[in-house]
Amino acid sequence: MTKIRLILNLSIQSVLILLLLIQSLLWPEALLYHTSLFSILISSWQILHAIYMVKKHKDWQYNRYLQIIRQLGIYVGLILGIVGLMVAITLGMLSPFWLFIADSLHIVSCGGIVCLALWYFWQSIYKLYHYYHRPRSFWDL
Repeated sequence: MTKIRLILNLSIQSVLILLLLIQSLLWPEALLYHTSLFSILISSWQILHAIYMVKKHKDWQYNRYLQIIRQLGIYVGLILGIVGLMVAITLGMLSPFWLFIADSLHIVSCGGIVCLALWYFWQSIYKLYHYYHRPRSFWDL
């Protein structure tokens, strides 16, 4: 069961990363859009998988990942709230500036989510590798 779960997790993440690479090569002008969509899809999968692992297996590494995602969500929400408040305070007179700030934050948040997704992907590869190379019995040690 563990082997199937590890392979399924790694294959779903691999398909999503491969789709991002293909879309980026075919439509480079829409890279930010594809990266945003990729960020939503892969983080949704990884968060659901991490919640499953924490609830079912009490895995501390996945719990750490969920804590990082929660902190990132709080920071992004706080920054977007501040930007929204500033737009409301200035009554839209500085809209181009605030739109530039919002676009910059969008790029930074996508980059952060992609970095976390790649870290999670690397952890999945690491766990699958160790599953196949662990000692099978006491005598294999």
